[in-house]
Amino acid sequence: MRNNKLILLVAAMLLSICPAAFFSGPATAQTPVTSKAGPYTPLGYCQITSLGSPVSLVTASCSTGSVPAGATIAEICVETQTIRYRDDGVAPTTTIGMPVAPGSSTFPSCFSYSIIPLSAMQLIAVSGSPVVDVSFYR
Repeated sequence: MRNNKLILLVAAMLLSICPAAFFSGPATAQTPVTSKAGPYTPLGYCQITSLGSPVSLVTASCSTGSVPAGATIAEICVETQTIRYRDDGVAPTTTIGMPVAPGSSTFPSCFSYSIIPLSAMQLIAVSGSPVVDVSFYR
């Protein structure tokens, strides 16, 4: 009984220090950066298929060619191949940047991202021909 109380106490302490480590799944770097109260307003969708060199969300090969006006949140899903991204305005490389591995064909790896401006985010393929789906919201 004493061991059970000790285990619960340690678990509670760890949870209070770093709750994301227990609830975010295997890739804590892909957890939402911010949350927004209330409904989201969808502003557009984009599918990026050419990531052989760094691509900014502003110059993504989509119908509009830019981040929709007013967008502050991007839902990004990665299919088929691993990508890397940077959000500091510096281009990622195939070996430098935050890695995002694809999910399965039924459950792609998705994450929400909020940064102002969204145009600071740049993506690149680590190898192959990944497909990145982006939905923009405010």
